[in-house]
Amino acid sequence: MELFDARGIADLIIRRVREINPHPFQASHIWGGLRPVDWRSRGGRGQNWTSSDSRFPFTSFVPQNETEMILRGWAQQQGADLQLGLGVARLQDQGSHVVVTVEDTEGTEQVLTARYVVGADGNSGPTRTLAGIESDEREPTLTTFLVNLDVAFPWPDPLHVGHNEHGWVACFPFGKEVTRMIVTHAESREKARHEPVTVEEVRRCATDVLGETPNFTSVVSWSRYDDTQRIAHQFRKGNIFLVGESARVHYPASGIGMNWCLQDAFNVGWKLAAVLNGHADESLLDTYEQERRPVSLDLLRTVDAQTTLQFNFSGGGVTLQNYVEELLMPLPEVTGLLQMDLNGLCRPYPTEPDAHRLAGNPVPDVDLYLYDGSTSRLYELLRDQDFVLLDLSGTGALGALEFTGLPIRIVDAYPARIPDRLANVTALLVRPDAYVAWATEGRPDAAAAASQVKRWLRMP
Repeated sequence: MELFDARGIADLIIRRVREINPHPFQASHIWGGLRPVDWRSRGGRGQNWTSSDSRFPFTSFVPQNETEMILRGWAQQQGADLQLGLGVARLQDQGSHVVVTVEDTEGTEQVLTARYVVGADGNSGPTRTLAGIESDEREPTLTTFLVNLDVAFPWPDPLHVGHNEHGWVACFPFGKEVTRMIVTHAESREKARHEPVTVEEVRRCATDVLGETPNFTSVVSWSRYDDTQRIAHQFRKGNIFLVGESARVHYPASGIGMNWCLQDAFNVGWKLAAVLNGHADESLLDTYEQERRPVSLDLLRTVDAQTTLQFNFSGGGVTLQNYVEELLMPLPEVTGLLQMDLNGLCRPYPTEPDAHRLAGNPVPDVDLYLYDGSTSRLYELLRDQDFVLLDLSGTGALGALEFTGLPIRIVDAYPARIPDRLANVTALLVRPDAYVAWATEGRPDAAAAASQVKRWLRMP
């Protein structure tokens, strides 16, 4: 939601989820199938990110297809040429460009030429294979199923979760007259992915775990999936990049994968733009894999930790789940760690040895009084998709800097309601993906700020 806010999309998401979901804002979230991780908790001290500083301390239950429709409309408004119904048949990286052969649903081929290609085509997409990128893979050990039921959500809480020796079940509203149920049952987890989910199976599993079942009559849709795990050896090979589930596959623990996918896209997107527009050297593109692949390895680790805890249905396993849920997760330090974990923010991006504590981390939003008499927010300033060099010192120390022809906006402002993480910060350089490139305390040094701009962009 913060990334969406940095492009003016967050309000579109919120508006749509309020239209289709009777519980649009959920103040807590599951981890390892357990609750609660409270988004409103301040968490522990010294964190590099906390949801209590965010304008969006909630989970928004909007179906992925709705999110995709909103993003598609926004992209077209920006001038993107979206061609649907095409599949990639062949890729040839020629060094200076990539030749892409696509075919439509009738088998008619078309040859496209591009400077770069980004594979965002998911687990079953061909980009990774056609690019010749190898991966590490782990075979599946279980299956889980999800179903959409033709009944309004029957519980007062917007998320209904149960776990015991029979399995684990989570239910939440997926529309005004639709309830989504996700089930891992001690017995049915042995079933093959292609085996249909029946009304009888849903009722039996829900009764075993929840002691009750919604009063539904049919299964609107279903999907059975497994815990196959894969990660690409490279996120970039020549002029071809992999983002999201093209680069990695995992069990959808806590439903958090999209957070990583979106950060991949934002990370590589602004860098491609900088290179293609002549604002940065091509070596900038190497930082995509350097920054994102370690974070993806962290993702696989947290998925393993969650599923190991979540799917141990033995007596001891259930006891451990209850202990973690009731005694450990409410602790502020644990809550804060899990907040970062669910958002993929436990590992800052690599920085210089003497970098400020904020560098390599997402920047908190802050309300600003500008010296021309207007007001704004930092995330509103990012909507031009430029770097923002923000001077909060009141000294005008950066006023003489000029970055003609570069995508940098210098803003001199007075902050209102400063988040804890910005305490004592007098200036900072924020990347287009809302990550801090540089920050300082005390009187800002214009030469140091210019040096940091030069680190990222071509500058005389």
